[in-house]
Amino acid sequence: MAEESTFLKSLADKLTDWDKDLAKFMGRASEVAGDKKDQFDKVANDVKQQAAQLKGKVDEYRGKSKEEIKSDAEDFMRQTSGKIAEGLRMLSDFFEAKASGGSAASGQPEDASSGGEAPPASP
Repeated sequence: MAEESTFLKSLADKLTDWDKDLAKFMGRASEVAGDKKDQFDKVANDVKQQAAQLKGKVDEYRGKSKEEIKSDAEDFMRQTSGKIAEGLRMLSDFFEAKASGGSAASGQPEDASSGGEAPPASP
């Protein structure tokens, strides 16, 4: 059972990192105004919801067998973690566009269909 607990631990560690990133962006939220603020808030709320769902699954599958985890959790976790990573990149883009003064000021990533960062693969 060490294999799946390693997978779940790595996801839990990644969630901790994402929470720190989200807190950093939320601390800078006052830099975003107008329509951009509405977009920023929507993306931030989406990231929070996805992270909460993923945390719930990690907790739900602690102590379960590898087969139980594989049958349901791994696909869900990969998809959700990809959405979280994509959302955090989008939040980052709000500030990068502002800093560069470039045309990326829409707050949208250049390629929102990239799918995001997948969690570490189970060994």
